[in-house]
Amino acid sequence: MLWHPRTHLFVGTTLVFLVCWQLSLRAPVPGRMSHTHAAVELLTRPEGCATCHTETGLADGCLSCHEEISAQLQDRRGYHATLTDPDNPTCGSCHPEHLGEGFPITSRLSWGAQVAAAFRHPHVEFALKGDHTELTCDQCHVDHREESFQLPQFPDRTRHQTFLGLDQTCSSCHDDPHSGGHVEKCGSCHGQNHFDPPEFFDHAEHFALAGGHDNLDCASCHTFPAPVSESQRRDRLKAGRARSDAFPFDTLRGRSCVECHQAPHRAEFDVTCDVCHPGDDPHWTNAAETMTPELHAQVGFRLDDPHSDVACSKCHTPGLPFAKRHPNPSAVGYRRFEDTCSGCHEDVHKGQFAGRYDRCLDCHERQRFAPSTFGHDAHAKEFALVGAHLGVACSSCHERSSESGERRFSGTTHSCQQCHDDPHAGQFAAKLAAGDCTSCHRPESDTFEIEPFDHAARTGVPLTGAHARADCRGCHFSVPMQAADGSEVVAQRFVGTPQACASCHEDNHRGQFADYAGCESCHTSDETWLSVDFDHERQSRFKLTGAHAKLLCSSCHLPTSQEDGSEFIQYKPLGIECRSCHEVEAPKPR
Repeated sequence: MLWHPRTHLFVGTTLVFLVCWQLSLRAPVPGRMSHTHAAVELLTRPEGCATCHTETGLADGCLSCHEEISAQLQDRRGYHATLTDPDNPTCGSCHPEHLGEGFPITSRLSWGAQVAAAFRHPHVEFALKGDHTELTCDQCHVDHREESFQLPQFPDRTRHQTFLGLDQTCSSCHDDPHSGGHVEKCGSCHGQNHFDPPEFFDHAEHFALAGGHDNLDCASCHTFPAPVSESQRRDRLKAGRARSDAFPFDTLRGRSCVECHQAPHRAEFDVTCDVCHPGDDPHWTNAAETMTPELHAQVGFRLDDPHSDVACSKCHTPGLPFAKRHPNPSAVGYRRFEDTCSGCHEDVHKGQFAGRYDRCLDCHERQRFAPSTFGHDAHAKEFALVGAHLGVACSSCHERSSESGERRFSGTTHSCQQCHDDPHAGQFAAKLAAGDCTSCHRPESDTFEIEPFDHAARTGVPLTGAHARADCRGCHFSVPMQAADGSEVVAQRFVGTPQACASCHEDNHRGQFADYAGCESCHTSDETWLSVDFDHERQSRFKLTGAHAKLLCSSCHLPTSQEDGSEFIQYKPLGIECRSCHEVEAPKPR
């Protein structure tokens, strides 16, 4: 009876019921919970159902754990307060449960018709604009939570993400680059389109960025502190200290030029940099426009005449590095001192005065190059300038070289022939070859006068009487002759000068005495031509006797007119009969 088939059926049914009942106690839900709730041990036990499914409703159960959402509903703020009635909230419509561990409690259903990636925070002041529109939700609500957190009811359960409780300030997601906060609101300088450069920051209110300062990197003026490790940074933040690896805009290298720029000038100017360098000059090369002669003098080079009108580029070549445009005066070989002309000017003398006159100012004035200050005393050390040479221009003797073009001074010959043409057409070539013009001429003479000349000793022709007082040109007059180079020139004849009287004196007798031996046959005096030694008895055919002996020559020898209107004294031929001079009366008739 005990093991009747009905007994077996009853026992089996009972056992199945008991097993199902026990299983129901272990799994009182129709499906497995989400991964988030399944991780809470209390919710996995049978008594855990009442934690969510309370007598007053599911919403009260949810809010009993999610106190931060409950607080938002009570204060009627936050996103949940805009989605549901704060007095009668419904959680399951947006966060369905018991769909298994693979279905997240917060999913696309939570956002309704919106896509989570396009969610724009319509319920808070922090609207997503600019670059923030490209962010995913996790980038702010997960990645930027620096530490994990716990709910008050579950202190042993660590949470790693939330969409609630984030600060709407920039620093809640972004590191503070201003060493603890230079301003209260980042938005006063930075917009959401980009961080650098700041959209709303006007640097000109603090320091105008013009010229070369424009487009500079911030780090050029704002100093960086020494870097620290991540653990050191966290420790300092916990201790309430400002980050030492921040970018402190309030820590400047300085506001004056010399605090950021090393002055390249090698002189101490008594003015500020902006006197010469305008702030809007991007390359700081327009100092020439404001450089004054007084400032230039402070570098040791006065811009007096003739440098007062010289363009800066003539000495400071544009385009070269500063060190080459403005060489260091203390460097070895520097030659651009105020009194060292060779630093900028080419030596036009090609080193002719090296070792004797090494400075241009030894011979030239500072204000002008010509005329030089090289005077007669200095010239006399090489060649004394006397007589006519005192008024001769330097260029007359110091000509330019046909090869190099410089005017030759050093090594200039002192020979007269170098500067003067031979006026004698080679008549004294032998004497010039042995000596110089000064063998006859006095060098100090303004007229190139000859030295005292012993005519008898040097020519063999003594000069007596009137000849001794006669000018040389009276006998040595200019005639055509052939020069040494074969050309025909006109020069005074000295060599081969004829010694006959007729070669210098005109024949006043018109050839009447051509048959005589010479003028000296009658004219024996060197003092005057009027003293005549003529023997009328011997040298003529008419003897002077009686009254004729007392007569003057001019009584018989009268002037005779010529066809050209000139006159000459006729001596011969004259008649010797009385009627030639005297009128003879005809005899009276008796």
